[in-house]
Formats: sequence, C-alpha cells, structure tokens
Amino acid sequence: MVHLRTWKEDGKADIKKLFTLLGVPLDEAKSNFNYMKHEYKDLFKEKILAVTNKFDLKDFIFHSFLYQFDSKTQLSASDFVYVLTSLLEIPSEINAFSAEDDEDKIEEEERKMRVDYKYDNFWNTYDFLSFKKISMVKSVIEIAIKFQTILVSNATKIIDSRYVNSAGKFWYSNITCDLLEKEYFFNSISLEKLSLFVLYTYMNLPRKTPIIPKPFVFALENKTTKTYLIAGVLGEARQFDNEKNQFAIRFRLSADAVKANIKLESFNDCIIEIASEDFLAFITELLK
Repeated sequence: MVHLRTWKEDGKADIKKLFTLLGVPLDEAKSNFNYMKHEYKDLFKEKILAVTNKFDLKDFIFHSFLYQFDSKTQLSASDFVYVLTSLLEIPSEINAFSAEDDEDKIEEEERKMRVDYKYDNFWNTYDFLSFKKISMVKSVIEIAIKFQTILVSNATKIIDSRYVNSAGKFWYSNITCDLLEKEYFFNSISLEKLSLFVLYTYMNLPRKTPIIPKPFVFALENKTTKTYLIAGVLGEARQFDNEKNQFAIRFRLSADAVKANIKLESFNDCIIEIASEDFLAFITELLK
C-alpha cells in the first residue's frame, strides 16, 4: 500500500486505524482470510470501499475470474499472474550458499548454477500449470508472497536511502553496493517490476508541490558476472507522448552505442545488459 506508506511508523498506525474503522480486531486482521470469523469477513466486504476512500486508496477492488481448486482454495486470474511470474523470476537455487562460504567458491557455484539450472524455472512453471497437486499450488503462492514482500522492502530501502536522483529529464538509481537482496532482481521481469514500483512509490511520496512524471533508469551491478542490468521505464511519463518518444529513442541509441545486450523490450520499457566497464559510456550517451 504505497499511499499508506506501511513501511513507516505513521503508515503502520494508519493500517491499525483502517481496521479499527472496519470493526475488525487486529488479531483477526493478521490471520489468514480463509480462517477469519464470518462476521469479520462480512464486515470487511461491506465497509472496505468506504474506508479505503478515506485513505485515498484507489483501485482497491477490481473484477477478476476465479479458479476453484477445491472446496477451500480459490485463485484469481491476477493472483495467477503474480504466481507464474514469481516462479519464472526467482532462481530455484537462490540462497543456497551461506555467507560463511569462500567468496571465490560462491562465484564459481553461481556461474555453474546459471548454466545447469537455466531452464528449471520454466519447467517448474509448466508443472504448476498442470494443477495436479494442490500442495504445489499453495507452496508456489507462498513463493509469490515472499517475492512481493522482498520487492516492497527493497524498493523502500532504495527510497529511504536516497538512491533516487535526478538527471534532468529522467530519474536514476545506480545500485553497486549490497544495499539490496540483489540476487532476486538479476532477471529482466523482476528488475522491471522493482524499477516501476520504486518509480511509482517515489512519485506518490507526500510533497508540498506535485512533481511532473519522468522516466526512470535503474542500474543494478552484478559483481559475479561483471555486468550491469539496466532498466529504462516510463511509468506515468508514458502519458507524455513527446517525452516518451525522446526517452525511448535516446535509451535505445545509447544501448546501441555500447553494443548492449537487449534483454527485454516493449513499447514503454527496455532492459539491457552491459559490461561494467561500459557503464559510464552508456550514461554519457544517455545524458547527451
């Protein structure tokens, strides 16, 4: 909940206030929705829109299709998207090495892992779509929840640590330190998600004067492969056609100038991978 800023103390207080206005005790609010008492489920459904409007929470409820796995388990179409992308994004062997291991050994194992487990995530996702095992469905949902938690916590670290800076016509973040759980974001889709969430959250911070939306360049260094994964995303700036075209063209021309590897490209966003030694050259081109 970006508008509530739930990572801050005042945001946490607002969450408690929200449930108080709903008439739902905090111990019930913290429990799994399936196991909440029916009276509180009904209160939640009846009052949630009126209460969220007081906190300026937009699009809190939306329509979606539901898939009924069994008598107790439903999954919406939007939930499927989160679950499937999480399966594709999170390396199956993530966090397999302890911090006490030798650094050179860790790097060698990580390089080997990228080759040996290249297609594991694809086949795990394929198996999930068979819907054969409800236990797998529930465990994958937990993976998706974990990833969303990591996404939010890392995005807020970036903002709280003042890693979002202005470069004139766009904002940028250059993450070279161990500020983040970076291993979760050495993936085009997950980096795009993180970049857009950072941009959206930064745009919606409380300010005396509203700021004009600008594109965002997010650079994440991978010391193991000696490369940078760089996202160029538009966010709300896509509403401004001239700036959209200028930024998109400038980003791609800068990528071509350093012979970057295009990892993901769409109408609005682009993810590239470049050698660490080419990073300054890319930024120089982008600032022209």
